[in-house]
Amino acid sequence: MAEHNVVKTTAAKDTGGKTVVIAFDGSDYAKHAMKYFAETIYLPTDHVVVVYCVELGDVITTERTIYGLSQAGAHISIDHGELKDLIQREIGRIKNKLVEFAAYMKEIKLNGTVKSTHASSPGLGVIHVANELNADLIVTGSRGYGRFRRTLLGSVSDYILHHSSVPVMVVTYPKDHHHHHHHHHHKHKE
Repeated sequence: MAEHNVVKTTAAKDTGGKTVVIAFDGSDYAKHAMKYFAETIYLPTDHVVVVYCVELGDVITTERTIYGLSQAGAHISIDHGELKDLIQREIGRIKNKLVEFAAYMKEIKLNGTVKSTHASSPGLGVIHVANELNADLIVTGSRGYGRFRRTLLGSVSDYILHHSSVPVMVVTYPKDHHHHHHHHHHKHKE
């Protein structure tokens, strides 16, 4: 599956830059990955798309369950207005997140666009966008292999690694970041 990497990476040079998809969930791990990319291999000519993986799962599952129960003859009255409000609220929350991420990109001097994707799994969403855009590289963060292995982003980076047909850069989060004087680790909310 990996053999067309070569074609893709060289083809990118014609447009003067790489198309890079960054998987982002707003966590510190994801921010670290984005910042690392910005400070190491990012070029101003790159076309960067930050993909916010959204799972609208809960709202939709609720709707399905309700529908299933009513079909089964259960007497349930659901305020559909309320369900719509819930979905609107969720969409509002996503929009706010995108604005917040865009601001973070400005802060680390990364030019690009932020988009949200709805897929059954965040990893799948990222792969879809990467394929759609003919990406040259996918960047994702990972918690590293510390004791909190299974975060959302941990499993997402695994998924992307196994399913991507383009090179993937997995940026692990420094385990010993407490000992380093990283200026962005002042406020620990633990």
